[in-house]
This record gives sequence, C-alpha cells and structure tokens, in this order.
Amino acid sequence: MGIVHRDIKPDNILLDRGHVVKLADLGLARQMKDPGITQVGMAMGTPNYISPEQAKAEDDIDIRSDLYSLGATLFHMVTGELPFQGKSVEVILTKHVVEAPRSVRSLVPELSVHIDDLITKLMAKKQSDRFQTPKDVIVYIQGILDGSLVKQGKREQEIMDRLRMERENVSPVEVKSKKVEDLKASSYLKLAKLKTIQKEHAENTVVFYEGQESDKIFLLLKGEIEILRAGRVVEKIVGSGQYFGDVSVLKKSPRDHTARVVTNSILVELTQEQYMKVLKKSSTLCLDLVQRLCGMLSDNEVSLMRREQKLESARTQLRLQKNKNEEAVNMISSLLMSHKNGTEDRRTKRLFYETVSMWIDEYSVREWMDEHLNV
Repeated sequence: MGIVHRDIKPDNILLDRGHVVKLADLGLARQMKDPGITQVGMAMGTPNYISPEQAKAEDDIDIRSDLYSLGATLFHMVTGELPFQGKSVEVILTKHVVEAPRSVRSLVPELSVHIDDLITKLMAKKQSDRFQTPKDVIVYIQGILDGSLVKQGKREQEIMDRLRMERENVSPVEVKSKKVEDLKASSYLKLAKLKTIQKEHAENTVVFYEGQESDKIFLLLKGEIEILRAGRVVEKIVGSGQYFGDVSVLKKSPRDHTARVVTNSILVELTQEQYMKVLKKSSTLCLDLVQRLCGMLSDNEVSLMRREQKLESARTQLRLQKNKNEEAVNMISSLLMSHKNGTEDRRTKRLFYETVSMWIDEYSVREWMDEHLNV
C-alpha cells in the first residue's frame, strides 16, 4: 500500500475478539513519496514513540520511521517503562535524537538477547541501521520463534556491535593539560590565574540537557559541539576558545538547550565565579557575551512580534468565524422551521450540510446533528 502511519503507539494497536491485531487512527498517515500532506517544520507524532527524523521534522519519512515507533512500543510493552523520560516534551524529543535506548535486558534480565537485539535495531538512530521493511522484522521474529534465525552477515554484525556500544554510557575522562601556545582560551585562563581540569568527552555524549539546573560553564578547547532544542540542531560550536552554557548560569535559569559532543572533544568546566574572573581579564570575551545577549534579545523581540501577529490573525479569524457561525445558525433555524412545517427539500438540506461543513468543525457538526437531527 505504501502507507506511512507516523503515529505507531500502544493506544493505536487494537486486539479484536479473534485475537487479530488492528492498527487504528490514520489521522497522521500519508502515502510514501507524497510530501504535500506533511506539514513542513512541525514534528508529527506522539513524543514518547516518535522517530528521530520525525522529531527533527525532516521530510524524509518512510516506513522505517514506523518501525522505530514499533520498537519504542515494544520497549514499553516488555519493560513497562518508556524508552526515554524527561521533564518536558522538548527533552523527550531531544533524547529520541541524541540518546541510545537502554538495553531492555538491563530492566528485565529474563528477556532473551534476540529480543534485546530486535528492539535495539528497530530503534537505531540512523534509518539505514534499522530493519528496512516490515517483512524483515517478521522474518527476524519468526526466526526467534522457530529457532531458524540466520546468522548475520559481517556488515549486519558490525551494525549491531556499534548499536550496542552506543548505548554504553561513557563518562568524561580527565586529561593532562597540554601547553598549546595558540589557544586564546588558554591565555584567558592564565590571565585569571585559574587552575582548571580538562576532560575529554567521547563522540555523541550529551554534556547537558535542556531544562537541567546547573552551575557549570564550559570552555571548548578541542572538537565540536552541537546545540539542540526539542531535537533540532540550532547551532554548532567549533574550534578552541568557545564558551557555552554561560548565559543560563548567569541568568540562574534552567538550560534552554541541549549540548552534545559531535567529535571527541576536550572541555574545561568553570564555575560562575571562575567565569567572572575570566570576563574581567578579557574585554574580547565580554564583547562576545554582550553580542550574544543582544542577539538573544533581538530574537526574542522578533519572536514576540510574530506571536503578536499570529494572535491578531487568530482574533480576526475568530471574529470572521463568529459572523459565519451566526449565518450558519440562521440557516440551521431555517432548516428546523422547514422540518416543523414539513416543507424540507433536498436542495436546502444539501446547502445546509455544505454550509455547516465549511463553517463549523467536524466535531461540532456531529454534536449538533446528534442533538437536533437524530442522524
């Protein structure tokens, strides 16, 4: 059929009396290679089961996105826990993008390695690392059930080994300071007479999540950092001497973004007190901070203006809707009168339904008809 459901989750999987599984709610479904139905820039799906590419609002959504959501559903089914948890929807979306799911056997040791591998592969971050079709999943499960599971090829085994490694939490490792003359960051620290510890962070590790409370400010000495909000990359920090996480600490507010290591990186952690000492010694760093704060204020102002415009547009639409609904109410009253007088004709009824379907949402139409027309 070439249909992508885009909202696979427990609530949409039904079991009838004959134990036949039914997939319900095709409200977000679309045909493959039909991007016109997708709303650009908006994450479509249920956060707890959404695929990484859906969370990032990408347009390359195919059946493998449904397979990811199926994996998240199976994870919940066999463990009783959601794959990812967070204090907000934004954090959960980000975790789907950046964090590998836990091994289900770490939660339920009685589960087999094959079930663990099945869910791990279904929930791979890269589409190319997952099962490519539902048929592949069926063949794999059938192999588990009847003991005919075929030994994986070299490439498939390499993918599984990598996926298992990705879910291992790797803590930052302290590294000995190296004397690098061209690091302006190093000179800032020396001017402030600070003794700091450098730590190496492995690729794909998360430095902090949005919404977290923290008093740590980070200085990038080597590598690349990715800044995300609600699963989407908004900035990349590359090269030495770049600070991040400082604004939320200075504002004494929770993190408003997630920071993830893209390539193996060396970071220095600073407290607010240490950072202020560095600022006092570097006018360049102060200017950079001021420019970033001005940019944030400007962005907030633009965002506020856009919100005000949308609100005004909504108010206008509401006024128009109200006027239209009054016309619809008049037509409804007229139809009711024709019912009472026994003079209803098909043209009037057809016009009524066309009018109501244009001016009143579907739920209101059904509700009104149930109450007044008994249809």
